[in-house]
Amino acid sequence: MAHSELTQKDRAFAASAGVSATPATTPPQTPRHGSTADIESTTKFELPRSAYYIIFVEGCERFCFYGLKTVLLLYFMHFLSLNKDTSTAGYHLFSSACYLTPIIGAIISDGFIGRYSTILYLSFVYLLGTVVLTLTAIPQIGGRNLAGPIIGLSLIALGTGGIKPCVSAFGADQISMANPKQLSRFFAFFYFAINFGSLISTLLTPILRSKVSCFGYDCYSLAFGIPAILMLISIIIFIIGTPLYKRIPPKENIIVKFIAIILRAIRNTFSGSSSGRREHWLYRADDKYSADDIEDVRSVLRVCLLFTPIPVFYALFDQSGSRWTYQATLMNGSLGPFGTIQPDQMQALNSLFVLLFIPLFEEVIYPAFARCNLLIRPLQRMFCGLIIMMFAFIVAAMLQQAIDLKSNAMPVRRHTNIYNGYNCTITMNTTLKIDPREVAPISCTKLLQEGLVLTSTCNGAFVHFQLATDEICPSILIISELNDESRGQMMGVTSLSNSLSNQRGVKEFALLRMVSLDGKQTKIQTIPNKYQYDIEKKLLPTAYQSVFPTDYRIEDLVSGKQSVKLFDVHTTAVYTALLYTTDDNKLHTVLFEDVPPFTVHILWQTVQYALMTSAEMLVSITGLVFAYSQAPKRYKSVIMSAWLLTSAIGDLIVVFVAEARMIKDQALEFVFFAILMAFATFIFGFLAIHYKDRNPRADEADEDQQLILDKNTSEPDQLIQ
Repeated sequence: MAHSELTQKDRAFAASAGVSATPATTPPQTPRHGSTADIESTTKFELPRSAYYIIFVEGCERFCFYGLKTVLLLYFMHFLSLNKDTSTAGYHLFSSACYLTPIIGAIISDGFIGRYSTILYLSFVYLLGTVVLTLTAIPQIGGRNLAGPIIGLSLIALGTGGIKPCVSAFGADQISMANPKQLSRFFAFFYFAINFGSLISTLLTPILRSKVSCFGYDCYSLAFGIPAILMLISIIIFIIGTPLYKRIPPKENIIVKFIAIILRAIRNTFSGSSSGRREHWLYRADDKYSADDIEDVRSVLRVCLLFTPIPVFYALFDQSGSRWTYQATLMNGSLGPFGTIQPDQMQALNSLFVLLFIPLFEEVIYPAFARCNLLIRPLQRMFCGLIIMMFAFIVAAMLQQAIDLKSNAMPVRRHTNIYNGYNCTITMNTTLKIDPREVAPISCTKLLQEGLVLTSTCNGAFVHFQLATDEICPSILIISELNDESRGQMMGVTSLSNSLSNQRGVKEFALLRMVSLDGKQTKIQTIPNKYQYDIEKKLLPTAYQSVFPTDYRIEDLVSGKQSVKLFDVHTTAVYTALLYTTDDNKLHTVLFEDVPPFTVHILWQTVQYALMTSAEMLVSITGLVFAYSQAPKRYKSVIMSAWLLTSAIGDLIVVFVAEARMIKDQALEFVFFAILMAFATFIFGFLAIHYKDRNPRADEADEDQQLILDKNTSEPDQLIQ
């Protein structure tokens, strides 16, 4: 006999779809013209065309959501100029709203207008939010005012959250419940679309943000605009598929009924209208609701009690887009000739690891541990996942400590750069020749012991430079033509030093100063991020300014000229930019690194992302399947809403910690969350030990219940026989 092998991911998505909440006997609304032939032509493993439309729609929507969410923290910090704590709070408030609004979507779809209309109408709300967010990211329109982003993000949260409980369920509606293989295939494609969309957008939108300049800044409007276009495409595709869809009409609104039973029991308890002792306080609602209804609500509340520590897990999990992204801004993302990893791109590791870890856990890890009678029961897996998440934040704290030690370390300057700004080749100490506009290094020790003799090969002019024992070794020595009042034009040396004791500004920024070699630049600014400098005179350096690390050009605000080439600055480094204009009226920039970036490489975050994703495999996917298996048949949507609510509460925990600002040190904050996770793990373990699995009633053991919970479900042809 053939068997359908539904993996954890398939069962989890089937659970979130709530396919079992719709009885198999419920007749769907008659499909429109074209859908019947489409379904009849479908083979046992081939999906209906309507299902492919929904899969494509989900991929586009996830691209949109994760694309804009990936750059959201840096948008708050660097475009809206909010501090890191307020930016973190804003990020998690948005995330929390996205997990609160699914309850609204479920109520609307199940009780009023159905899944199709809910998806369609709220998708337009979603699209409007992305358009508002895109337009307000244009400085001339939004003006860096918070009102526009708040409106845009609120609409996005309502849209994405509202359609979340509907899309997967609507896709499952298109599949015959008598074909478990086909349903498994649908959820496999559906899951792939989610992770593929999120992976591509998480890699792409940071590049659009950082590598494209628009309106004089990093291009957040483009980073938001591309996801908005994908959302528009998803709506168009969804509408095109309308004639093919099976649509199930709205039925009993079970979430409203669930709340009503609880409120009725509370009311009767306090009003005393229901006399006598009861087995449970919920039975005080028996004046209006049946014993089966009350017992079902009681079962759901037992699962919800077990899930009370789970919000702490999601408080840690969702920080990959906030605190971990901020941590990445303090790190070195250079890959040499292969480019640079942007801080917000590191979030793509989660989607990548999910795609890699699902077959690894299903085919290798779970079978291996099962031989030792371990990781068999869902609650065991979840308990281990919580422990692994705790270690992920311990690793994050250790990494943050290494970053802080590096960034606070006192640099040692071992050499000086000699820049030839003279009009002909010069000879250094009679041996080394330096052509015009070229650079040559010399060790600080040699500069102190032997000094420097520079001779012009054109006119024999020479100059001597000796570093005094009490002087700081300069970062740059500029050789140029100076105008002496008594001697006229002569070759001279300008020493550019900087204090090593004040070598850095804010950790996520770099320091940059400007020097004009010819005195032709007086008022300049950097682009795309605009930092203005006033240059008083030739060879006199400006003060350092903290600048966001990215690729820059220099714009002369007087002449309107821009520098020919880009230059790149890195976190925690200190730079001096030399400016000059050539005879062809082009502005050139020569960048010197006064102090190198003292950073840890960004790829060290891979360890904590691997641990976090492993925890996700054990907690999120397993928890969904467990919650589904323990929920009464009619209350599947309630338990799924409760699971999503744990994410919303977890985000609110982060908002409280960030805005309270009780912990100033980031490494200590990571340790705090690890301790909080350890406490939550202990509570979960205690609750799990005392939890008793629910035995479903006889009327609940129907076909679609077994489809999700039983990996040994027969093929449709076997069922018919």
